[in-house]
Amino acid sequence: GMYPHSIEVDSTGKLWFNDYISKQERIGSIDPVNGKLELFDMPSAGLTPAQGLPLLYGLQIDRDDVVWGTMLAANKLFRFDSKDKTARLFDMPSPNSGPRRPGIAPDGSVWIPEFNTGTVTRFDPQSETFERHEFGLSSLGLYDVAVDQKSGHVWAAASLGSAMLRLDPKTGQKDVFPFPTEPGYPRHIAIDPNNGDVWTTLSSMPDADPKIVRIELSGGTN
Repeated sequence: GMYPHSIEVDSTGKLWFNDYISKQERIGSIDPVNGKLELFDMPSAGLTPAQGLPLLYGLQIDRDDVVWGTMLAANKLFRFDSKDKTARLFDMPSPNSGPRRPGIAPDGSVWIPEFNTGTVTRFDPQSETFERHEFGLSSLGLYDVAVDQKSGHVWAAASLGSAMLRLDPKTGQKDVFPFPTEPGYPRHIAIDPNNGDVWTTLSSMPDADPKIVRIELSGGTN
């Protein structure tokens, strides 16, 4: 009875997932040891039927097993504490930003791609504040973010810009890595923890050849 859109694993091996198209914002967990299934209602984003569904999208779990996720249409970030089962919503700093698949940095901050603005936004869980980093084009269609756990570099997939983007939060340096084929619609990102190579997939939609792509950096993550 659900549309599990994203799946992540916490430190205990429990699987967490979100419900993409439900009217009631929900996430759930499955314990693979005993098969126990639990569902948890999130605070409502308060959308009217005319405004559509909240569309729970990306999901990430930090080192404290806190579940973080986005509500694409509702323009919100949510936090769910898997230990005490409490949840909170945070409004994105820009209206209709289209938050999609976030990433977690080594310092615990949450990095969120704004699909509609071409901006990567950092959320500090301690101060509960946002910091936006613009890449200059609202048409980039930022889909996914992954953070290199060694260097701290933030990578974003520009699914409408046929490129991968990199931000160094320490210096503010921004780099663009265009694909040799056009068009290219990058989706998910994975970073090799051993050498810093960045992997992504190019979708076949709306009309392109699906590919797996590796960005090999000279000198690794440094």
